[in-house]
Amino acid sequence: MKGRIMEEEKILQFINKKVSPEERKVVLEWISADSNNRVEYYRIKNLLSLIDFNSDAQASKEELEIFKEDIKRKKLKVLRNRFLYIAKYAAIILIAVLTGRFLINPSVQSPNDKLVYNEITVPPGQFAHVTLSDGSGVYINACSKLKYPAKFGNDNRRVILSGEAYFTVTKGKNPFLVEAGNRTIKVLGTKFNVLAYPNDDSFQTTLEEGKVTLFDSKGESLYELKPGEQYNLHTKTGKQEVRTVNTIIYDSWKDGLFIFDHETLKGLAKRLERVFAVRIIIENEKISNYRFSGTISRNVPFEQVLKIIQISSPIKYKLKEQNGTIIEAKLY
Repeated sequence: MKGRIMEEEKILQFINKKVSPEERKVVLEWISADSNNRVEYYRIKNLLSLIDFNSDAQASKEELEIFKEDIKRKKLKVLRNRFLYIAKYAAIILIAVLTGRFLINPSVQSPNDKLVYNEITVPPGQFAHVTLSDGSGVYINACSKLKYPAKFGNDNRRVILSGEAYFTVTKGKNPFLVEAGNRTIKVLGTKFNVLAYPNDDSFQTTLEEGKVTLFDSKGESLYELKPGEQYNLHTKTGKQEVRTVNTIIYDSWKDGLFIFDHETLKGLAKRLERVFAVRIIIENEKISNYRFSGTISRNVPFEQVLKIIQISSPIKYKLKEQNGTIIEAKLY
């Protein structure tokens, strides 16, 4: 079987244990036949570990035997219950931050005060970072807009957000205010993420470090968050709740990773649209509530993500391209 090409989809099915005994034997023979085949298998399995849509990426006894000599030569430490643990996190560390074009409109005079504002708009498929005049840093996610003073005034440090952003606020005597939707977030020095897309069903503030206080549109104090807590407002019902969360799930996007925890296909599609600048249409409502858990890298091609979804669930897709670029995906 040396030099024989094995379909990527068949390898993915093998990793997910969705092959017949005969097909399993064929794949194992292909893996053991040539070192290049093993390199290709490592690549696909590592990719699946990064995306990890409810997949089982554990190695079988047969695989361990096949790779035994390779592992010895490369002096890799193999974990019995997670064969690609090291490879997975090494890949995450090596992921580069995606940079791209975004629009900055400088010198916009505010009608309510004498401050001069800049406005940065990030298109789909991109994210940006800006350093404010006080040294605070802001990561701005795709399809988001941030309005901020070229130089903060003497009373407060106020910015206006539409979309999603992660703030690292430097300590100062004046409070730092983030206006997003009909909520205002007040801090002095802290790290937190704000999710406030105008058309989303929820508004979220997730605190990583420090302390933040949330206010409603009337200036009434609502909640004071502690590290590891998240405020969630359901915009349609008005229901509010505070819960303890793993903050990495909600702020890893700034590092080029998107983590999902029992996310519905509908919610997942919305995030993928922003990440990959692709329109996604769910044609079958019955699949909208399918749930997925895993991690997506910005470096993974969009169609590869769809392939993993297709392998791990009864969902199919059709793509529409324009000038060699995928612009639309229909899921059914």
